[in-house]
Amino acid sequence: MRCAIAILIVGLAACRDPSTKPRVRERLSQAGLYRDIAAKTLMDDLVAYEPAYPLWADGATKRRWMRLPSGTRIDTSDAEHWRFPVGTQFFKEFSLDGVLLETRVIERVADTGNDQADYWMGAFVWRPDGSDAILAPDGATDVNGTAHDVPSQARCWSCHMGEPGHILGFSRLQLSKDDGVNVDWLADRRVVTVPSGRYAVPGDGAARNALGTLHANCGHCHSPNGVAWPDTQIILRLTGTERTVAETEIYRTTVGVLAQLPTHPAHALRILPGSPENSALFHRMGRRGDRDQMPPIATEIPDERGLAWVAAWIRSLPR
Repeated sequence: MRCAIAILIVGLAACRDPSTKPRVRERLSQAGLYRDIAAKTLMDDLVAYEPAYPLWADGATKRRWMRLPSGTRIDTSDAEHWRFPVGTQFFKEFSLDGVLLETRVIERVADTGNDQADYWMGAFVWRPDGSDAILAPDGATDVNGTAHDVPSQARCWSCHMGEPGHILGFSRLQLSKDDGVNVDWLADRRVVTVPSGRYAVPGDGAARNALGTLHANCGHCHSPNGVAWPDTQIILRLTGTERTVAETEIYRTTVGVLAQLPTHPAHALRILPGSPENSALFHRMGRRGDRDQMPPIATEIPDERGLAWVAAWIRSLPR
């Protein structure tokens, strides 16, 4: 595969000396994603990937790429929290019905121990003609005639701080799948320090889909490192060590557990086994536009497929 050869042999033409300060980027064409942005020709050393459980983005189509500096490896000594070397870049493109909306960029720029200094995060909003995308430090709303909103740079951290390696969607759990770039692909190319092996989300099909959905959409905030932890003490993240559904922190902190701030008498429990309609978690997943909404940002449309998966799992739980 050409992208793998580029990473392991040729190296990164765009990788800078880690001792230098990150250059100012006002346009996506300066970020190292495209060789020719007008023609939409990507750089040759990018690796395209798809997570097993994508983050819901109001139905937007997403494409993702990563770039690993030549001669470096991902530190996978902690199998569930990968750490990426200085110079690593991640790109995520959003489009809707063929209209380009935004491309988000995360780059590890230093290794000082100060996370917000060590990572650069920003979203570039595409011009209507698709000629380039412009950095939007304050975010944007209703991009290119759609209802899609773009987060500010400050808002990026509200989600990414919950993962110690600060990268969501590129992990052992997310790459424990059969096709494309997966944990085996990375191990075969020796770009990880320790081969992780695959992690099987526990449970039957209904449980796996529900747990994976909650992990991908909620776990980065609802975890001991996440912004929601002090107020909720709820963990919606999988650790990668569980063998059964009952061993997951998702199960332990939701099923039969009192909701801290119930907004309706029928929603006294986070999850009432057998009854999604009377479970606070399910109720809040389906809300939009009020204080009950979960996730509280970055979405205006409920994830109907995710809701169906969570509902099926709750109904399967013994009363």
